[in-house]
Amino acid sequence: MKNMTYHANTERLARLEYIVDTIGFGEVIAEFKGKDIQSRNFTQKLTDTGVIIVVGIDGKSIVTAYIANYNQANYCFRQAHGNRRMPQNLRRRIENNEQVRKNQPCFN
Repeated sequence: MKNMTYHANTERLARLEYIVDTIGFGEVIAEFKGKDIQSRNFTQKLTDTGVIIVVGIDGKSIVTAYIANYNQANYCFRQAHGNRRMPQNLRRRIENNEQVRKNQPCFN
């Protein structure tokens, strides 16, 4: 895949392919900039399918993507929208995704 870091293109490729083929990335509904534990800048993007995409500071390379659990999605949503509650349809989607996530080896 183009515009992905080594980590995404090797260590997380099966997970990314599963997301693309089964859940989809959807539309970004929340995003915020942050720093990882090594003080590297990144942007986290939460999509309406319940997937979080982590993008490098260049804004172009995907570092990783994963199916968010409720707490991860809620954190991302609140960083972008303050105390607004996540939409009900997104909460339902996250619950459904949790069942998918539990049954797939690429997420364990």
